[in-house]
Amino acid sequence: MRLNTLFSKVIRGFAVRIALAIMVFSMQSYVWATDNDTALTIEDIVCTGNASTDCEFIRDHVFLSAGDLLNEDELQNAKIRLGVVPNFSTSEIRLKKGSERGKVIVEIEVHERSPLATETSFGTAFQNSSLSQRLAGKVSHQNLFGKGKRADFLVDSKIPIGSSEHRLQAFHSRLQYLDPHLFDSKKYFLSTGIGYTAENSIWPSVSYSRHELEADVFLTLIFWLVAMADAARTETLSAFRHQDDLVGRWPTVFKAGS
Repeated sequence: MRLNTLFSKVIRGFAVRIALAIMVFSMQSYVWATDNDTALTIEDIVCTGNASTDCEFIRDHVFLSAGDLLNEDELQNAKIRLGVVPNFSTSEIRLKKGSERGKVIVEIEVHERSPLATETSFGTAFQNSSLSQRLAGKVSHQNLFGKGKRADFLVDSKIPIGSSEHRLQAFHSRLQYLDPHLFDSKKYFLSTGIGYTAENSIWPSVSYSRHELEADVFLTLIFWLVAMADAARTETLSAFRHQDDLVGRWPTVFKAGS
């Protein structure tokens, strides 16, 4: 009788363990299926509010494309990138329902600023015993062709004033073109310009004049700069994560030091 009771208890305990194992396996399978069901795929990336800006230029700030899995961290990073673009006053990124289950449309809404910007400055300069009035101005177009390319025109002049023995008169102008995405590539940055300088210096016994025409072209490969920045960012994030782990493991140590 005792043997039968002991045997029935063993059988019951074994059955309970099997039932618990089946429940745990079922819960894990449910979580795995739920995670797969919630994975969203980007169907398209669209732009709104871009009256004078090419949507492709806006999409270049989002390192995702149609067919990729949705990455909310990258969308937050893209919002930061768009926030520093001088062409936009504000930018928002939102999700819309796609054409079928599991697909979403990423909508980027921007509010454009005027692409024209002006700067002026004036003052008085004293150089080489010459007193002169200085006047400078710059006109910029920050969204050429709707693709974020930039053109600047600068004028700087010095006009002598007073009755000093040395009179210096100077004029400088420069036209500059900046292309941060040459050939629609993120790897190349182009800066080119042409300038003209005229200077007349008059002394009591001698005078001279100088006229110069200058031109320059700079083509920069920025791929390695981006790689170095990403590496530095990764190291920084790793250091912060390591610090967070330490804080989580030994909170009393950091509390004592604070």
